[in-house]
Amino acid sequence: RPDGSVAGFFALVQDISENKRVEQTVRESEARFRAMADCAPAPVWVTNDQGIEFVNRAFVEVAGVPAEGLTGEVWTRIIHPDDLGQALVKRRRAWEERAPYGYHARFRRADGEWRWMQVSCNPRLDEAGVLIGYVGMAVDLTEQKRAEDELRESEARFRAMADSAPAPV
Repeated sequence: RPDGSVAGFFALVQDISENKRVEQTVRESEARFRAMADCAPAPVWVTNDQGIEFVNRAFVEVAGVPAEGLTGEVWTRIIHPDDLGQALVKRRRAWEERAPYGYHARFRRADGEWRWMQVSCNPRLDEAGVLIGYVGMAVDLTEQKRAEDELRESEARFRAMADSAPAPV
């Protein structure tokens, strides 16, 4: 109107119910994943090309660092310096080959104790088959390694005793 008064208005109404249902489905899926990951008895993580982007509760407990403090390459600070090189080489090679990888290494727990871990990582691919990262898990092998060492020592003592016996054993 020439006098500036409003004669009416236009409204556009759009049904976003489907979008809201999809958002809810995604939230529920993420919640199920987090619950599953946090219930796992071993450290679990998800990486992208920048390093770690998600860790579960067991990883947080082992590292003694809040989850947000474990992103990127922070994990390299808790792996034994003597084991880090081979872990990085295997990871780099796996990225190049888009392949699973694994290794054994010592990791420092929050209490300062070094624990032997068996690390296993599988590739994560997007819908187009492009490698976007890895899902990894670490299983504590410390007690198994100790038992193997004790068995080797016991066998060595027995062998030494048998070899030094005056009669064949």
